[in-house]
Amino acid sequence: MAFQLEEDWDLVYMEYSINEGQSWQVLGTATDLNWYNSDTVPGSNCLNCPGAQWTGEVSTLTPYRYNLSAFATESNMMFRFVFHSDQAVAQEGVIVDNLVIAGNVLGVDEFATSNFSIFPNPSKGVFNIKTETNEAFDIEIYDVSGKIILKHTNVTPNNKQYALNMADYSAGMYFLSISKGHSKLTKKLILD
Repeated sequence: MAFQLEEDWDLVYMEYSINEGQSWQVLGTATDLNWYNSDTVPGSNCLNCPGAQWTGEVSTLTPYRYNLSAFATESNMMFRFVFHSDQAVAQEGVIVDNLVIAGNVLGVDEFATSNFSIFPNPSKGVFNIKTETNEAFDIEIYDVSGKIILKHTNVTPNNKQYALNMADYSAGMYFLSISKGHSKLTKKLILD
């Protein structure tokens, strides 16, 4: 990540949810090794600081890490970046590149990516989900804030294909979560 932000007025931090986006918590603290660079709390010069955030300037892409071993017993976890800025000073902002969640922290078996394909993507309303079998699976659609906007359980493909109709939703980016048992796959959807 690299960032150029007005110190203590513009900031970014990461949140997590273990209840499918119903509530969110700040991930980590400013004292964690190789994580946030500021522990400023809300006050006269920072209205939105949670006490753990990145702010100021780091102009070169720098790797940041957070150990998720404290969440080893969780079977479902979501992440999001939160960005706050004001109108007073215009800076470049934040660049996040190559976000990776590594290891077997959550203990969830992943579907093989090749078991599902989605087309067309982008779509004007209907996304076709093609599978290798006609076995039932569950679908959840999240908006960019992490809120579930659509949920279908026990979806059974017809001839190894399922048509997901999102024509009634606003254009934008969404996340499709396909799950069966403890296995889960997440893919990005672009609705034109």
